[in-house]
Amino acid sequence: MKNIIRIGFSFLLNALLASQGWAQDGVIQGEKLPYLGSTYEYNWAGAGLFCGNVRWIVVGGEFSDYGNKTEVLIARNLSIKVRWVSEGMHTIKRINCDGENTTLNVVVASNRICCNQILCGGGIPNVLGLAPGATLGEGTYQWYSRANSTDSYSEILGAIGANYNPPEIPNGDVVTNTIYMRQFNSGNNAINSNDVTVTSVPYYLFVPTLTYSENTVKQASYIDIRGVQGTSSNAQVDFIGGDKIRVLYETILYPGVRLKINSCTSIIPPPIASRVNTAPETPIGPENINERKVSYLTAYPNPADHVTVIKYQVTQKGNVKLFITDQSERVVSTLVDKTDHEAGEYEYHFNSSTLKSGLYFYILHTPDFNEIKRLSINH
Repeated sequence: MKNIIRIGFSFLLNALLASQGWAQDGVIQGEKLPYLGSTYEYNWAGAGLFCGNVRWIVVGGEFSDYGNKTEVLIARNLSIKVRWVSEGMHTIKRINCDGENTTLNVVVASNRICCNQILCGGGIPNVLGLAPGATLGEGTYQWYSRANSTDSYSEILGAIGANYNPPEIPNGDVVTNTIYMRQFNSGNNAINSNDVTVTSVPYYLFVPTLTYSENTVKQASYIDIRGVQGTSSNAQVDFIGGDKIRVLYETILYPGVRLKINSCTSIIPPPIASRVNTAPETPIGPENINERKVSYLTAYPNPADHVTVIKYQVTQKGNVKLFITDQSERVVSTLVDKTDHEAGEYEYHFNSSTLKSGLYFYILHTPDFNEIKRLSINH
């Protein structure tokens, strides 16, 4: 008789569990997935089916000793309320006084997205999507963005997929940041993802003599530093180069000034040990170019009053940029910008009448050579 009662009891329990959508000895499916940080109360069956002596086991241990995987908020005869604090597979087991037990294997998912990115000189960011190892059930999505952590998020119109393609970022004169977040709605609740940041840094930055009275970060793909870089009031100054930092001739870096290379990659790698690429400013003219077999950069006349001829040589095919900046590091004219520039000697006739009189810098970047020189304009 006892065995018959037990068989009938198990059949009734299974039926009740199935009617509530919770699979016994199985994995919760689809929209029933609980999510990282969420709180769920699991009601196993109607009142009066179990005796009062009930023991709960959560993720392999007594609910009073569950470690850091879950937070058991309420554990009663017929229900248990759990806040999930880690993702992955979790097990809830209920053992009653006469040995009957029911087990629920739960997949706890999280709305984690990937990844932070740095773009040097602008470009097209990588697609944002589910982070490696994260799991999601079925639901709907909405992407949001903001310029900094103190702003409110704004909805990105039409961005309702699991992944998002951020728009192309043009090269600029300053560092820009855009913070993205994905909201996932499982039908039971809305869950916000972690933040990811897409940073764009200028392609080139020239730093003249400066004294810094407050903490400062200057970041670009290529950084040229010339002159005294001093600090006051215990200021900390960080120069972060995406590819190269050059400390030019007669430059002095005082305590508080740090140099670091942080490669411009789609996914930010672990911190890279600081290093500095230094080079003396050694003018190289066309008279010895065949002997030296290196690139060179010259301008004549200089000072210029109308047209100046800028001559340069490229020793290997690749990305070449020739541009002019003012003393505040702002690019005022881009003369050459080619991704497949052929090797050889070239000259560019620059009409300086478009600029005001003053001191400027003309700058050449090639696959194996980077140079900056002064250009005086007198009208």
